[in-house]
Amino acid sequence: MKINYTLLKQAFEKEPAIGLIGQSGAGKGLMQKLIIETYNELFPKGKIFTVESGLLLRETIPKMSKWNREKLKDRQLSGKLQSWLIATALWVHRILKSYRGGPILFDGSPRSIPEVDAVAELYHRYAGKEIIVFVLDISDELAIKRMKKRNDELAQKGEKVRQDTIDPEALKAKLAFYHESTVPALDLLKTKLGCYVYHIDASYPPAVVKKAIFSALITFHSK
Repeated sequence: MKINYTLLKQAFEKEPAIGLIGQSGAGKGLMQKLIIETYNELFPKGKIFTVESGLLLRETIPKMSKWNREKLKDRQLSGKLQSWLIATALWVHRILKSYRGGPILFDGSPRSIPEVDAVAELYHRYAGKEIIVFVLDISDELAIKRMKKRNDELAQKGEKVRQDTIDPEALKAKLAFYHESTVPALDLLKTKLGCYVYHIDASYPPAVVKKAIFSALITFHSK
């Protein structure tokens, strides 16, 4: 079944807050890129506001003082522990400073239970958005395969590899954090706050995953 772009455009016109959650390697970054590309085709003069928590963390930590950087780098960059306080502060600051209307596309939050209330407070109560979250599901085995491939590709390009997935210990910690912290947060997001959470099989090719996301978005806003 083809995507009905007329209905998709109507869905975007309602300016939802669209979340992409999943393990590293699930394809969140690629889906974000494809969603933005499609939105720009539908609305050449429009702008979709993006918030990528992981990127904000990776960009901010190296800019911190040496003391703070040394204190945080083992936790933040190894995947052993994510600081929800720092992550939340960064994306909340980005929204309050720069958001001027339009759909919001957020990636990576909530990654833990303490972030759930912040997500609802900012996107729903402050920005007045309907929140729809797409969980990109893949197996742990596929996640590891994709994370290793990503670092290999970065290394081949001469770029800095991701430290949070650099070795077997870091990969194991990354997966454990997702299952122990992020999955319960998603359950709470749905049961406590009534947000719409759709599970998408992200083991399929990107075009298929994108189609599933858009189809769910159309269905959601056709209710």
